[in-house]
Amino acid sequence: MFIVSPGQRELFESLTRTFADDTSVQVILDRRTGERRQRSEQGAAVERRQADRRRDLEVQKRLSARGYAVVAVVAAKP
Repeated sequence: MFIVSPGQRELFESLTRTFADDTSVQVILDRRTGERRQRSEQGAAVERRQADRRRDLEVQKRLSARGYAVVAVVAAKP
């Protein structure tokens, strides 16, 4: 899966065309905006995605540096 920064629209369109016939590849625009963690009554951030936090940070670094990130998607077991 390619995740492309919203500011890289031409890259998104190019990748979409390139992999149009390859059903094993997805190309998506990053739609995340700002901090998604919610605050508790005490004002501290509640981390609901602890296991994914490190991976999310790596994806964010790649998006910032290159304008895209490549992420492996593992199919769920039946």
